[in-house]
Amino acid sequence: MRETYEHGPLLKKWFVSDEAVVDHESQDLPASEILWKPDDDRCWPVPAHYEIINVPYKEFRDIAFVLPDFIELPIFWTSWCALDRPIDFVVRCIDDDDRILIDTSGFEYARYRAACRLQEPVV
Repeated sequence: MRETYEHGPLLKKWFVSDEAVVDHESQDLPASEILWKPDDDRCWPVPAHYEIINVPYKEFRDIAFVLPDFIELPIFWTSWCALDRPIDFVVRCIDDDDRILIDTSGFEYARYRAACRLQEPVV
């Protein structure tokens, strides 16, 4: 059985500047945490039925910090297509188990909303 976990708010995905990426990675934070807005306390569980797409850190990094066309990520693209391109799904980094929830509904390809997995409960 798949796990259910809390995630932060779904926000329209944006590009992160190179300086912000370097700063974020130098703090040894999970890549997905760049999506977290500390002043927003909304969170909800990710249902266990969501498809999980496993990717290496290089592709996960692009999803977290940039806004790539999905076809530019060969491992992700192959897995996503094999699942019939679900609208809502979780991308999991196989190197550090970091996760991002993706929701493509209502957006032109390759725009989407994304949210990070909460590492600690929100109080």
